[in-house]
Amino acid sequence: MEFYQRYFDVDTKDVTDRIVASMTPKTNNSLRHKLKEKPDLYGPFWISTTLIFSIAISGNIADYLHHKDDEYQWRYDFQLVSYVGTAIWCYVLLVPLALWGVLLWSTENQAFNEEESGKIPNLLELICVYGYSLFIYIPVSVLWCIQISSLQWFLAIASSFLSGLVLLITLMPSLRASKHKLFLIVCVLVCHFLLATGFMLYCFHTPDSENVINEVTTIISLNVSKNANVSKNASVHT
Repeated sequence: MEFYQRYFDVDTKDVTDRIVASMTPKTNNSLRHKLKEKPDLYGPFWISTTLIFSIAISGNIADYLHHKDDEYQWRYDFQLVSYVGTAIWCYVLLVPLALWGVLLWSTENQAFNEEESGKIPNLLELICVYGYSLFIYIPVSVLWCIQISSLQWFLAIASSFLSGLVLLITLMPSLRASKHKLFLIVCVLVCHFLLATGFMLYCFHTPDSENVINEVTTIISLNVSKNANVSKNASVHT
């Protein structure tokens, strides 16, 4: 218990500084320097939990705004909390676990510099880094409620690129020492981008083609009804 207690021994300033560092890709102010002496799990836990409810609530608001003019009665989708929560916790726990295992397998000890920053981060440090990297999606999830497709895509790309770049700067000393550094760099960025686009497409995005499909369906229905009425009138006259 004492072993894990030290990972929750942080104050507001520590968490705030790490949140700011997770959104500012600067080599001299990276998240790696903030976490070097004392990584924590307090920030990642509450960031992940807040993001789950932020996406679930904002996603339901977006769905309501999209269907507010429809005839059917809108209902809150409580299952969205479960889906989003499963995705986020799998990402925060399983992706660092996989990365940690690959780094251990593909890195030779002599490949490191003598500096402390070049060592392979332990699993809890990786979970901490990935947890803080999700903070940027909290304000973005609120903006995703705006039903403008181009804006939603821009927010997904910009936020995933920004926080993904922070991840690369933080993990680069360890990634460079790996025999498969290029593969790992691509995987880190792709996984981060897929998480953002997955949330956006599943919970918020309304494709422009949906309106076209509805219009085409309406036109076909009108034409079918019109042809049926013409055939009926013709049979009556006959």
